[in-house]
Amino acid sequence: MVRPQQGKGSGFISRLFGNEEIIETKEDVIDPEILVRLHELCSKHTFVDVRFTDRDDISYQSLIIDVDAKNRLLRIDELYPLSRDIKVVVGEKIEITSRGKGVPVQFTSTISALELFDNSPAYAVVLPTSIKSNQRRGFFRIDVTRDMDVRLHIPFDEGGLGLCTVHNISSSGVGFRFDKNITDQIRSTGMLKEARLTFPGNITMYCDLEVRSYDYKKSPARYTQVGAKIHNLSPAEKKKMDKMLLKLQREVKRNEDSISDIL
Repeated sequence: MVRPQQGKGSGFISRLFGNEEIIETKEDVIDPEILVRLHELCSKHTFVDVRFTDRDDISYQSLIIDVDAKNRLLRIDELYPLSRDIKVVVGEKIEITSRGKGVPVQFTSTISALELFDNSPAYAVVLPTSIKSNQRRGFFRIDVTRDMDVRLHIPFDEGGLGLCTVHNISSSGVGFRFDKNITDQIRSTGMLKEARLTFPGNITMYCDLEVRSYDYKKSPARYTQVGAKIHNLSPAEKKKMDKMLLKLQREVKRNEDSISDIL
């Protein structure tokens, strides 16, 4: 066996801790591109399929909710559809495949622990050292209903704020309608400055909206439909917003499964 060459001053350290240096093998190094891809699935709230490799071929849905490179773990949400019959065992092997259009991300791993993440059940999974191709998708956009308590106020040129009806929202954009004709205001600059977003718990953020699309409807009711990109949130606000959107998405999924069980 060929030993690594020791540099100056290594003799005392070698005598103290042993003669062999610890060398991190190539297999121990996680490809940075893998981390990018997993972070992408996490940040875009992309649903993944989860299959237990040693069970019958039944697939569940979940979300990657945390990528912990330091501890070589990632965490996934509860398995949907929710069922009391799902018994997850630590050490069990699973296969994770991303959903949606494009070439899927696919890898096998092992359940390392059952945990609570943001006060909800989650599973810690050993971070893979290799995965198949990437899936490229836009930011996940969640459909908003009135009971979600997500509100948007936009400023008027003449002063004051107007309450909009939010249809969908993501970390990067928002779709909404306003029950008046605001096309002139949009055409003037293409921006809606100092808009106010409010989330459950009365959490408020101010941002600028770059209008990407708009359409004024006269019938059956007068309103302007707008799609806009969100600008000028601080990194802390972006992180907080993404966390709230993930929480809303998880609640929507649980409600869908509860309704499905009832039906």
